[in-house]
Amino acid sequence: MADKAENVANKIMSHINANLHVHDTSHLTIDPKTTGFLFWKKTEIHILGRVETDREKTEIDKILETESEGFTINNQLRVLKR
Repeated sequence: MADKAENVANKIMSHINANLHVHDTSHLTIDPKTTGFLFWKKTEIHILGRVETDREKTEIDKILETESEGFTINNQLRVLKR
């Protein structure tokens, strides 16, 4: 884990914005959160929000798997059902 959680979150968001299959990213938030103190810190990257289709969710999941860099990902994306 050489990178900071904020840098990884920014990198994930830039990959999501550059993806052609993800159309609207205005409903997504990516927050790095740290719990604990000193040597017992645990850093997680939380992704919240909604997407329009299942295809967008699978594309975001692929990006999260490749760009997590050892951080725990807490994925709470939901698909908008119409």
